[in-house]
Amino acid sequence: MKNSLISIGIVAGVFGLKGELKIDSLTDYPERFNKGEFVTLGGERYLVESSRPTGTDRFILKLENINSRAQAAKIVKDTLIEIPQDDLRPLPKGSYYRFELIDIDVLSYDDVKIGTVTEIVETGANDVFVVAKHDGTELLIPNIPADIEIDLSTRIMRTQILKEI
Repeated sequence: MKNSLISIGIVAGVFGLKGELKIDSLTDYPERFNKGEFVTLGGERYLVESSRPTGTDRFILKLENINSRAQAAKIVKDTLIEIPQDDLRPLPKGSYYRFELIDIDVLSYDDVKIGTVTEIVETGANDVFVVAKHDGTELLIPNIPADIEIDLSTRIMRTQILKEI
């Protein structure tokens, strides 16, 4: 999985006449869009020449060698902006990047395999793991740290499953 590209933003459109792009951020680290950083767009690597925020999660980016509105318009809306996985910043112990939890096996604390995480849904209170069970159904498990144990080295998430009444 090393050297895979990780999405940090998405193209929302073109801005102005000088080849700038509107970008919606998908990262908690807005400094990834700072001048001098490198990003990948449509398989091409670009140097960020300038960046400015226009809202909480939106930026205007000027990328090297994109110098006109016509050039910027060739970049399709919803194109992902990515960085190599090796460029990710280390997280504090007990924290994980979302992509690391997709396809992780979910077991009960008594070692019964429940299924595999297929998606993480953001809610107001806490995230919810969507777990594909072997019978084709899905189970929703809230990400409550006291009830979840994650070991990335073994790719196993453990949780206590309540029995149906």
